[in-house]
Amino acid sequence: MSDGSTIIGKAFNASTVDEMEKGGGKVFKMLCEQSHFHQKDKVTGRTTSWLYNLFMPAGQGYGGEMPSHLQKKYNAKTWIDEYGFDIIDNEENVPAAELFHRAVVASYMAKNDVEGAIEYTRQFPLSWRDCWRQSVRECQFNLAIIEERLDYYRNGNPDKQRGDFMWEGGKPDTRVIWVPNPEGKFYLSYQFDDPRDSNKYFMEDGMRVPGNTRKFCAGGDPFKFKTTKTGKKSMGAGAVFMKHDVNLDPPHKNISDYVTNRFVCTYSNRPRDKRLYGEDMLMMCVYFGCEMNPEINVEFLWDYFIDRGYSRYLYYHYDLTTNKVSITPGMSTHEKVKERIYREWQFYIQHHGLRERHDELLEQCKEIEDEMNDYDLFVAGGYALMAADVSPFKPDEQTAFDVEQLFPPYIYN
Repeated sequence: MSDGSTIIGKAFNASTVDEMEKGGGKVFKMLCEQSHFHQKDKVTGRTTSWLYNLFMPAGQGYGGEMPSHLQKKYNAKTWIDEYGFDIIDNEENVPAAELFHRAVVASYMAKNDVEGAIEYTRQFPLSWRDCWRQSVRECQFNLAIIEERLDYYRNGNPDKQRGDFMWEGGKPDTRVIWVPNPEGKFYLSYQFDDPRDSNKYFMEDGMRVPGNTRKFCAGGDPFKFKTTKTGKKSMGAGAVFMKHDVNLDPPHKNISDYVTNRFVCTYSNRPRDKRLYGEDMLMMCVYFGCEMNPEINVEFLWDYFIDRGYSRYLYYHYDLTTNKVSITPGMSTHEKVKERIYREWQFYIQHHGLRERHDELLEQCKEIEDEMNDYDLFVAGGYALMAADVSPFKPDEQTAFDVEQLFPPYIYN
């Protein structure tokens, strides 16, 4: 570029991604995140990098010879025919090379070589997500569980629906309804069997009190009007967690068959007015009839619920150091709270990660390192987990525990 508008050259940056835990991979990912064709600036009409991404799956156009046993199966010597078209597996109706790459990854996993499986997947990616797989050494959580669950949703996630919460008839403080919308701000993975079970509340001292607090709880992370260290704008985030119901999931039931004890709703958005974010969080909590555990470093969400007359929808945690209920709702994200957020996520992923239906949460767990500023949904989910009291570890407890409670033996498929 000469003057910022005249194009005097073009760049073609072709690459696979190597070693995400070192600087090069992360910088290349940042460049690619700034180059999505459908994310252009409205004024310039261009992406932030002025480049476009073109992703070609490793299963398409793969060169080289097939292994001899596959040559007999497909009656071909190479993965593409003489015209350059992929050899297709008729049973799976996908390129034969794609099945080959999947088989190689499966062989690594069969030997419990998670690091090798991730390295191979990153070198021969079958999806955009595969390009950015991190080392096991780099991830804070059980990466094998996260990757296995993300692979389950490789071709889309039918377990959640996108949409919005709205006041019925457009009248605030009435009844909140769910409206499916492909461009909506929420993802929902739980629908009430009986719509009358939503919006539950009762009146006490002239105030609305949520009526489903034994079943659901929410976490919220308000956005700040600034960018983060990586240049991203802070997002307003929210998450609703469905607590463990012993009637539906009794102690003798296999955890893999649980229907409760999981996230049911997520939100990550930056509206033009922070009051719109506040109203979205309020409607979410009214719909589920639950309390909001807000991050109060930014006090907006706390203030908004009170100003709207929904102070009883705020969560007040029990302080083990004073044996009293906190005088303020929510929590401030200081070091001890950060440590607890990580512990809550570690326990949850280890025990329930393979049932999680919100892949956007797992994506943030996979990518986060030490700095939470870029991972608002991770923080909101952590606050929901703390309100749900999922893990056996509480703040300021100094008692010893068996590390296998956190990382029990697990056999991966």
